[in-house]
Amino acid sequence: PTCTTTVTINAASTTPTGIYTVTVMGTSGSLTKTTTFSLTVNAVDTTPPTISSVSSSSITSSSAAVTWTTNENSDTQIEYGTTASYGSSTTLNTASTTSHSQSLTGLAANTLYHYRVKSKDSAGNLATSGDFTFTTSDISPPSITSVTVSSVTQTAAKITWTTNEAADSQVEYG
Repeated sequence: PTCTTTVTINAASTTPTGIYTVTVMGTSGSLTKTTTFSLTVNAVDTTPPTISSVSSSSITSSSAAVTWTTNENSDTQIEYGTTASYGSSTTLNTASTTSHSQSLTGLAANTLYHYRVKSKDSAGNLATSGDFTFTTSDISPPSITSVTVSSVTQTAAKITWTTNEAADSQVEYG
């Protein structure tokens, strides 16, 4: 007599990709039949990379460097602009890495910029960070107006003025 049995093997979603050895044993009365075969499991990655340690540095009047890390190899790109709608992005760097860095250039001086980072793993799962900000440095000197001299004596004089932004003060005389 022939007996046909169908067995379905459901690998858990956390089962790693690999080749597994499966042993099937059937018993009929006092007879036992054992068969061993290889089963290849190709796990499907549906989890995007985890983005962490996002920071901006080396901020000048026209550029900034942005760095971040991911928990798995992935590509590198930044969206940025003067609002949280961004509007600009860096060129996609397709090199697969966990340590990411890109420079933003051509920025306006003394301007608040919003940015977010994006990384996609080899399975196509995209991760996008939250919103971050930095302000480029100011390259223009303060404007000095309303210079006045008062309280003049033989050994002293009081000099005052106004600037259009916070600034330090120094008077040269001779």
